[in-house]
Amino acid sequence: MGHRIPIGGFVVLVAAAIAVVVAVSVSNTAASADIRSHVGGFPSGPSGNSGATPNTSSSGGGHPNRDLASSVVNPGGPHVGSGPLVEVNLISANYVSSDLVYQGDLNGERNSTFPTLLEGSQSSSFWSGGNVLELAPSLVWLHASGIALFSQTYSTSSVTINSIVTSNTGGASDGVLAYFFVRPLATSQYSVPYFASSPELGNKILGAQGDVIFPFSLSPYVVVNWEPWGGAHFNVFVVSPAADGSVTASDIQAQGGLGTVGSALPSADDHLDFDATINLASANVQASVVDETSSGASFSLSYGLGALGFSTTALSAGTEYYSALGGQSNHPTGWGLLYLSEVSPPVSASTVVVLPTPSAPAKPVIGTPADTQAGADLGLGAVGTDLWGIGSTGIGTVEMSFPHDGLTTDVDLSDVDMTGGVDGYPNVNYGECPQGVAVPPPMSPSLTLPQSFSSLSSLWGVSSYSVSNPDSVTSNFAYDIWLTPTAPSGTGCSAYSQPTVEIMVWFYWAGGDCPAGSTNVLGSCQGGTSYTIAATVNGVSQAEPSYVFSDCPGGSARISYLVGSSADSETVGVDLSSLVQNALGIASSCSDFSGGVYGSTPLTDFYLDQIPLGSEFTGTSPAYSWSINSYCFVIGSASPTPAQLQCTGSSPSSSQPMLGPLTIPQAELAAGGSVAAVAALSVASWKGWLPLSRWLGRKP
Repeated sequence: MGHRIPIGGFVVLVAAAIAVVVAVSVSNTAASADIRSHVGGFPSGPSGNSGATPNTSSSGGGHPNRDLASSVVNPGGPHVGSGPLVEVNLISANYVSSDLVYQGDLNGERNSTFPTLLEGSQSSSFWSGGNVLELAPSLVWLHASGIALFSQTYSTSSVTINSIVTSNTGGASDGVLAYFFVRPLATSQYSVPYFASSPELGNKILGAQGDVIFPFSLSPYVVVNWEPWGGAHFNVFVVSPAADGSVTASDIQAQGGLGTVGSALPSADDHLDFDATINLASANVQASVVDETSSGASFSLSYGLGALGFSTTALSAGTEYYSALGGQSNHPTGWGLLYLSEVSPPVSASTVVVLPTPSAPAKPVIGTPADTQAGADLGLGAVGTDLWGIGSTGIGTVEMSFPHDGLTTDVDLSDVDMTGGVDGYPNVNYGECPQGVAVPPPMSPSLTLPQSFSSLSSLWGVSSYSVSNPDSVTSNFAYDIWLTPTAPSGTGCSAYSQPTVEIMVWFYWAGGDCPAGSTNVLGSCQGGTSYTIAATVNGVSQAEPSYVFSDCPGGSARISYLVGSSADSETVGVDLSSLVQNALGIASSCSDFSGGVYGSTPLTDFYLDQIPLGSEFTGTSPAYSWSINSYCFVIGSASPTPAQLQCTGSSPSSSQPMLGPLTIPQAELAAGGSVAAVAALSVASWKGWLPLSRWLGRKP
């Protein structure tokens, strides 16, 4: 967008503008300079819960149509009930949340004089009608932008930002912005790392666009911009930051000129409702701007974010993101904020994700020495025989069937050729890299994997299992969790060629089976360290005494937890997020992860890729069986309820399009989908990416 300069004043005003630009560029003191075009003193930073007289003035037309009952009851502060989370209310109260994080930009230069709260004479010299949170001030032929960020935990249905904004001049100008799903690298006042796109910098993303702050972020995010200049319209930006969170112009996809384009523009001090909603199920954004005090003009937008490559599957319910409201200035117009809230259907503190969905495969999944990687898609997860440690000779089967009470796995093999320390690991796998299926099944929006561990909400795993092993086949029943420095994708899982963190959680072990890093002494696994696990066993919460073992094959990390004293039948829930946190601390002793980092990636930012649950076994002629009657995850609760620990707890209301709750005994531990018993990879090809733990073996 070019400068709006009357022809007759072109030379003088451009010279003045150049002088100001030079003054700003010579020194980085713009952050402390008074760069506004008006006079008067200004607060040096954000102000919250000010003692000034509440603004109840109707100057500028008032705001008669806005229902602010929720603001009056809850003028600000923590989210109360199901109402809006109010961050700013300068209409029926005098409230600005102290939790807001501010960042200003002046043509690519960080600025700390705005956003800021203007009160009394400070505001009256620039605005009329009372106090205002100034987002971006009116400057002399310079573009500027300011944002106010606030944190919120999103649900899996939708999120709405409601605001009332005002400009000091009205008319054609740069506009206002709503930000969704930002995970900023820093949240200190005026110290948010960002990329600026501005007309003066020559790096505009769109033709009709003012100065825009694009925060560095650990997640993709969306910016919705209402732009009165050039025929009022909407711009939508989708930002996909680099792996380190940085943003450049090449990381931004945008579409401009959207929505209803109007010519009736607001007047000075008009109150404009600027609302934006993103539906997480459809990845659609809807926005509106309504002038409720003067022209009555209204503008609206409905746009599918998929057109810009944005997918809500990367978002996780219960994860803390930041929203923001921003304003852009260009002489003579600046923007201020009078009201700000966010409405999101509340996240259940303990959403239950149950594997799998209700209908089971019609036929059993059968693996043999000639077909080691048989599997089936269960809808939310997959089952696979995963006989990675045997050759093609031998007879017998591993059959995974789906009776009315869940999943039953029967192992009956004879004279097999053992090529590894473990014959196989038949399992139910949730996440990426399932064995035996061509394409990873979809996941619940409540738990999308791969996911950086640092962004993961509290996670409990719950299962009801039983093992029948009269001949004491060397075997276990365990989780086998994998974390990698980069996110794998698909069934090939090339990320596993990198150093990995493997975490096993054993509930049952027999036949002298001991984990890696231990020594079998007269049937007892020795060399571990005692550890107490938060668990529930058969409905009773307890601190379960356990042992942890570890080693570092090839620089990677293997950590195993032996929970309790080996039970062949129980309903058990464990706090997996706490176990992973503990395991990552242990992994830092391995050479590749010294200091808790791999390269520049902290271990806590490793991706949790998959959570299989099943049974490892070994022997030339193993015969035993095991079953799972229920299997679920409890998300976002450090203390799951008894019902949730039976995989029958409630999930959020039906207004949230998420899967569950389902009871696996009733749901038959499976979902719709045809049987896909395929020999996806040979044993030799599996060794190309499996970490050493899978081919060195764990047996004494």
